[in-house]
Amino acid sequence: MKVKDASTDWEFECLTDSSGNALPGGLVLKSVLHNGHNFAKDLRLIGFKIETELVDPSGTITSSAPVFYALGAAPFAAASVRNLIPVTVTLPAPAAGTFQYLKEADTALDFARYFKDPAGNYVGVGVAATYKASGFFSALPNCEYSDLEVEQIFLFSRYSNAPPHEPSGGLVAARFLPMTRYALTANSAVDKTKPYTRLKRIRFDYRFQLYLDRHYDVATNATLAQLGNQAGLFADSDSSVGSGIKGVGSGIWNVFNSGTAATAVTSGAFVAVEKPVVLEVTAPGLGAGFPLFENITASGTTSTVRGWDNVHWWGANLAGAPLISTPGAFHCAHLHWRWGGAAPGVGSNTVFNPTVYPAGMPTKSAMKGMWGPVLDPGIWMQSIRVAIVKNDPKLDPNKGVALKDLSNDQWEKLFDPSLRATPIDIEGGDEIVMWFSSEIPQRLEVTGDAGWVSAAPKATYTAKPSGTVFIHGFFFAHDSERSSFAKVGSRDPAHWPMDEAGIRSAKKWFRPAK
Repeated sequence: MKVKDASTDWEFECLTDSSGNALPGGLVLKSVLHNGHNFAKDLRLIGFKIETELVDPSGTITSSAPVFYALGAAPFAAASVRNLIPVTVTLPAPAAGTFQYLKEADTALDFARYFKDPAGNYVGVGVAATYKASGFFSALPNCEYSDLEVEQIFLFSRYSNAPPHEPSGGLVAARFLPMTRYALTANSAVDKTKPYTRLKRIRFDYRFQLYLDRHYDVATNATLAQLGNQAGLFADSDSSVGSGIKGVGSGIWNVFNSGTAATAVTSGAFVAVEKPVVLEVTAPGLGAGFPLFENITASGTTSTVRGWDNVHWWGANLAGAPLISTPGAFHCAHLHWRWGGAAPGVGSNTVFNPTVYPAGMPTKSAMKGMWGPVLDPGIWMQSIRVAIVKNDPKLDPNKGVALKDLSNDQWEKLFDPSLRATPIDIEGGDEIVMWFSSEIPQRLEVTGDAGWVSAAPKATYTAKPSGTVFIHGFFFAHDSERSSFAKVGSRDPAHWPMDEAGIRSAKKWFRPAK
């Protein structure tokens, strides 16, 4: 199914079977362009993993092994692909007239505003598919849930900077939101006076084969030999930092869900940068919603790390030529799952931070600027991981690799050592792929260390039974770079606190911001 939309200038192909159903695995988009500018070759959700645990009233808790599920495969039936186009709706009294409405945009929460024009009408295009599994948890003894519904919504916006995509308001871009919504149905028959099964965590794994042009001008780009893509990792500056989160979890899957923060002195826009990414990398993002946390390895060792906040992705140019500007990046794909505390409006401006503080969580002042995740507030305790890897047939679903083989229980092991023990050099540009994982623990314990929790010294937070992953999406800009350094950032390579030589010498896949 090919889509070309004049209202947003997006075009793409959505793979379906002969009946118009999504292929096994869910929605797959190919050859994605905006206004003639290449954006991606292949966009998809690989699948999701669920881990449960058996709870005995005596207090004993036994975890199960995580299980992988692909959409469109048992227990999910094939799902038809829906075209997402705003429809004309008659307004109820006392309002008069009609307006254009796209109900799937509501799933994006505060980011729904990117799909509205100044008159309030929706302008957007996309595809969606809904998968329902009645009795999904029925094989588990005395389970707290019964059914599971998963909906994929791939939604594209118009090219605009109203509302702004970033704090300066100067970057014109279009949004792509590859959202996954899930809903759990409570089991009314569960008896918690007896041993019962409960959900421990759910993890969604994506694969994005982005492909951006070397030059912002379509005609000029057509005359150039393409040199692959480059990417950059960035950790935003915060006004100040605090300490004191402790999370619950066994460490399985190398879960980033517990830790203590460390005070850091920051300057400029970023506290850490790898631009461009030197070697292939597995990069931690958030740990249970927080940027500072203890990384728990599969062997049980821990270390306090600072996660990255965003990835930028652009077309490579000749060696020695200027890179994209940072901050700025006017011909680039942007992916922000967190804005630093130093960004204007973070914590109050829902354009950049739609997450509402859960009851009992600290205010911005108590957090000392560290709260800026861009997440569904009902499932704010997400752990995010990103990998930037050279495209390889061993990890390519287009080469016949089964989806289950593209999702490792310990996420990083899919690349290290399963792909290769030593990461490959991708600094000069290559055919690279972004892997993205978002995991939601169902319970999170936060301590009151250093004043992080204002209402109580200790609290346990529970994820809502439904939520949406990836509401922040990507935004894609394809204009010429600005020339004034006063208005944008540097176009030089940048690597700190680990310099390029140190990255090459260490040859490590796992590279946190700090």
